[in-house]
Amino acid sequence: MSPIASADVNAILSQTRSQWLRNRASQGDYFDKLVIGAAVFRQANTPDDFQLLIVRRAAHEEYYPNCFEMPSGKVDEGETVGEALARELFEETGLTLSSVLAQIPEITYTTEKIIIDGGKEVQIVQTACQLNFAVETTEDVVKLNEEEHSEWRWTTVEEMGTLQMTRLMRECTEEALEWAEANLG
Repeated sequence: MSPIASADVNAILSQTRSQWLRNRASQGDYFDKLVIGAAVFRQANTPDDFQLLIVRRAAHEEYYPNCFEMPSGKVDEGETVGEALARELFEETGLTLSSVLAQIPEITYTTEKIIIDGGKEVQIVQTACQLNFAVETTEDVVKLNEEEHSEWRWTTVEEMGTLQMTRLMRECTEEALEWAEANLG
């Protein structure tokens, strides 16, 4: 039997983007952006051997083009964390969220871009927090959104070492697989 999400995780999933950002700000953590990530697993060769679903960002993406990542995306204003998790998972992979098993380690990162404002270059730096959740889906047939991603695959920790990923995403996906082996096997 799979573990189910704790009351603390369910409380996070029910918070809107604004509620979550305010709650973290009250703890001294300030973020410009809230992002969610879905760790989807399947059993590999043995009962305690798992693979993780990852997708490759399209070459035209502004941030991290051609990098592999877990299905993820931003939480929109007025949307709960749980709603964003289900929406992003479906938009990117065609998979329907059936349950959230647990929260796995979050990652924090910054993005930078230059915009032209009134004829002057302005640098915009944003700090994002990506909340990550181990999830189950109702099916395992991936229907990739090719506007956002160019490839998908089931992967192991060993295979990830050869793929283009950010350091933080590599650490996150390795921790996700360690969680699966410890809790789902």
